[in-house]
Amino acid sequence: IKLRKVYSKYILKRREERVVSRWEKFKKFLKNPGCWLWAFYAALALFVAADIVLAVFTGGANAVCYTFYFLTLITAVYCICAGVRPARAAFARMVNSNRILARMAEDYGYRTVAFSVISLAINGAYAIVQAVIGIVWSSAWYGLFSGYYMVLCLVRGAIIFGAHRIGHRDVGLAAQQGRLKLYCGCGALFMLLGVAFASLAGVLVFRETNVRGGLYGVIMMAAYAFYKIIVSAISMARVRKLHDYSVQALKNINFADALVSIFALQVTMLATLSAGDNPDYMTGMNIITGAAVFLATIGMGIYMIVRALKELHKFKHAGTAKNGVRQAAEASGGIVENKTAEGKDA
Repeated sequence: IKLRKVYSKYILKRREERVVSRWEKFKKFLKNPGCWLWAFYAALALFVAADIVLAVFTGGANAVCYTFYFLTLITAVYCICAGVRPARAAFARMVNSNRILARMAEDYGYRTVAFSVISLAINGAYAIVQAVIGIVWSSAWYGLFSGYYMVLCLVRGAIIFGAHRIGHRDVGLAAQQGRLKLYCGCGALFMLLGVAFASLAGVLVFRETNVRGGLYGVIMMAAYAFYKIIVSAISMARVRKLHDYSVQALKNINFADALVSIFALQVTMLATLSAGDNPDYMTGMNIITGAAVFLATIGMGIYMIVRALKELHKFKHAGTAKNGVRQAAEASGGIVENKTAEGKDA
């Protein structure tokens, strides 16, 4: 009887181990199906085709259709999750094979500057197009819009060119001081950017320029504006840990540009979705939002100037202290040498 009990426990343990090992193998297979992933893609294509056929011939409102819809959803989710790893591996191989892409992936500051150069080119082309339209149509609105983006390009270009020059000319503390001076100059240019936005918003609000758009256009504009403001805010918080003031200045510019996108979104939404029976309310809301964006832009400029001046003062104070210590050390060394010479003479 004892042997039978021991044998039965042994058999149960082996069965449990087999079940566990099979489940582990199945989970490992699901995580990394290998070539079988193409079979799942084929199954997904078949399920989608079956869904289309059932929806056309049966109306799509029965138990069979719902079953195929569920199978299609499960297969699609699994294909997406299982395809992430090979896609990431292929993307990593592509990035590592190119020197510029590899540096962009590893160096956050370099990646920020590279995308800022692309944004500078796009904004410059957009400003030129708006200027041409303003000249052809004799429109002050398009002219001011072009002027705002030209100022934005000026600020971005000054930071990119200044950071490039400092990186090739200075090293160490000299480079840090150069970036602080560039950060301070960018804060001053934010004042000009705020004035350009104020003129743009004033024409838009008080002249009641027609900015109506379709519903789908407003939805797309809202998605882009909120994505822009969220990403720029997260980037501003992230770059504070880098202590690279040129990168911080570029992120501040992106945030100011995102604020303008929010203002344009509100103006477009009020003009498109409202019935137009309360123009005073629309004007008041646009004035409030425009004033908030203007004050935020000016406030960022003042903050950048004050912060840069404080840091430069710290550098100057530290340099003065080091010079004082060096002079005191030289003076004490001279006194010791004089006492030694007097002792030898005595």
